[in-house]
Amino acid sequence: MSKDLKKKLFSLNSIVLLLIITAGAFFRFYNTPERYGFDQDPARDGVIAKFAAENLNIPLTGPHSGVGEFAFGPWYYYQLIAAEVLIPADFAPWIYLSIVSLVFVFIMYLIGKELGDNRLGLILAFFAALSPSITGPTSGLSNPNFIPFFTSLFILVTVKYLKYKNISYLWIFTWGASFALGLSHHYQMAGLIFLPLLTLFFKRENLHKIIPVFIAGILAMLLPTIIFEYLTGWYNTKGIWMYVTRGGEGIYVPNSWTIYIKDFWFQFFAYVAGVPQIIGIPLLFLGTAIIAYNTLKKKLNPYFLVIFLTLLINVVLLRFYPGQREYYYTLYLIPMLIVFIGYLFYTLLKIKLGTTIVLLILLVMAPFIFQEDWERLGTREDFIKIRGDANTLIDRYPENNISIYTCGKYPNNYVYGINYFLLKNANNSPVDNDKMIGFKGEECPDNNTYGSIEEIEGVELPENKEATLTEQRWKKVTPESIYSDTVNWWKND
Repeated sequence: MSKDLKKKLFSLNSIVLLLIITAGAFFRFYNTPERYGFDQDPARDGVIAKFAAENLNIPLTGPHSGVGEFAFGPWYYYQLIAAEVLIPADFAPWIYLSIVSLVFVFIMYLIGKELGDNRLGLILAFFAALSPSITGPTSGLSNPNFIPFFTSLFILVTVKYLKYKNISYLWIFTWGASFALGLSHHYQMAGLIFLPLLTLFFKRENLHKIIPVFIAGILAMLLPTIIFEYLTGWYNTKGIWMYVTRGGEGIYVPNSWTIYIKDFWFQFFAYVAGVPQIIGIPLLFLGTAIIAYNTLKKKLNPYFLVIFLTLLINVVLLRFYPGQREYYYTLYLIPMLIVFIGYLFYTLLKIKLGTTIVLLILLVMAPFIFQEDWERLGTREDFIKIRGDANTLIDRYPENNISIYTCGKYPNNYVYGINYFLLKNANNSPVDNDKMIGFKGEECPDNNTYGSIEEIEGVELPENKEATLTEQRWKKVTPESIYSDTVNWWKND
């Protein structure tokens, strides 16, 4: 090992970065899988990933939106499917999400290093590793949860493009690709289009070469969605247009600037910072004042300027969003807010006694951040119940392939979760010896009386009576049907 390499590996900066990443890993992997969320989306997506990997199915679309008649792109499922294939462990998609979240920490460090120096990099890495807005989503599969990673990659390439005179076209392609991949996961990423627009406005060199490569990166990643659009008669395009033009009809959201700032931004900023509002609000005002002052004095370099202008534009646009503002719809803003927080501390470091002041502020913040993160490490009751009930069925019918049926309104997360655990054990069950298990929910006809399974509140359904079960409103819910209903629905319409 050379002296220079040894010096870099064992420098104080490297040790602190390693400690930050280690802390981030702890809050992403501790008490797993027991703390994994098995709400409807994570359980469904776990089934889809495993079923597609085992059957070599490649979807053209992703999960459907909950706010309009359109679906997201398939890259979310491509990643989960690849994780099932490449990671030799149970719960591979969840593990993969946590790994991506750790890579996000390192990318934020690189952003800080490019924007300033190692000190800023460590500050950004600290909040990327420990912010509850980042650690929380790692316990549950959902397509928006990958957005902060793609946003950070998008910002990193933006800064590199602005900073360096000669940047390879591979980076420019990655610039467009990272934007498109984020957009494929969730359309909230569209708010970041102002980042390259402002960047190309400030740096106009070789635009005739840069723009085509950037667009090529976008089109390459959106190719599956373009094919899907063509095959479905532009389903998403029509649905998004309908949502944009008429989505706010019949919805009332109090939307004055005062209510918007107080009820959303004060809470959201404090959530990203990991502190109570009594600490978060002064930090927000102080950071805003410092940025405004440095902008007026022309002390804000263009790298920060394009990021903060993009953030400001999105703050204004969100004010006019007609629907309810939820944190998971604004995950794309978190990396920019971390840069905002980092810039505040980085500026304070430059004043007299700045290091002492920053350390004191971080010492005040740290207990709140760690408390919030620690509370998220608890065991999930829904996971324990679903896994326990699935194991009960597997132990009770070791020689059978178990098929799940529902009648009436039965919680999807439970049924999807049971299917996930049964699918994990499918190689132990011969498919020609079917055992049908039913779960009765609200609005299930009273005449559905079959032998109960007391341990799991399920019933044994009679074999070879599909027609009768259909008349009694029993519906078969299998990994294949879950996959088909989620990503192949358009083939049956």
